Amino acid sequence: MGGIELGINQDGVLHVTSQFHKELNINSDERTLADHFISVISQHDDASAVSVERRSSNYLSICVNGFDFLRFKFTDRARWISIDVTGLDIPEDDARFVVQTNKNQRFWKATIKDLESLDQFDTDVYNSYRYAKEVM
Repeated sequence: MGGIELGINQDGVLHVTSQFHKELNINSDERTLADHFISVISQHDDASAVSVERRSSNYLSICVNGFDFLRFKFTDRARWISIDVTGLDIPEDDARFVVQTNKNQRFWKATIKDLESLDQFDTDVYNSYRYAKEVM
């Protein structure tokens, strides 16, 4: 069974548990990408609640407390990230997200040229993480 389990603990705090049971199957470039953004988060916050999960056969997700805020794929044929932009102030004409045609969606996709170009997304990924951690 896959999905999200929601509950409320004794203190009245929402508890979220991911129940996606897919093998991670992460390649070395995807591991580098995940490590990069987890490192960005850990520079500002405790990243112990951050996980990398495979929720789809098409991409990997970086999650906090069961909520995904970053999806990505980095292979020879596909190199992209998709950031949950809920609560972020990213202009619709931001050139990094030119491949995202429907700007009314929760996740905006950006093509990645190489792993050295990840830094341009650090602030947005961190802010997306914070939003997911605090609001979700």
